[in-house]
Amino acid sequence: MDIDTSIFPLASISKTFIATAVMQLVEKELVDLDTDINRYLFESVQRIYHPDYPSHSITLRKLLSHTASITVKPEEQNMQYRPDDTAFDETLAEFCLKYINPSC
Repeated sequence: MDIDTSIFPLASISKTFIATAVMQLVEKELVDLDTDINRYLFESVQRIYHPDYPSHSITLRKLLSHTASITVKPEEQNMQYRPDDTAFDETLAEFCLKYINPSC
């Protein structure tokens, strides 16, 4: 292991920071916990939805409470942790649309 070049997943430690940041945005009334997540993404043509329930919105509340029923195939998730992998060049929206949304 080299502390300057080894890549580690953020995993559960990032949940605290993301939840705090989102709740600060909620306090400032810049986002709403129960609004469809697609409203906050910059993709106007594609939308993220649950493949079995396309008419049900995925919201920040569902994402933060891990109740959106989103899963990622382990082999696709694990590819992100390799050095020089192009997955590190994707935005969050691009990642979601590529790996979560089955219509892409």
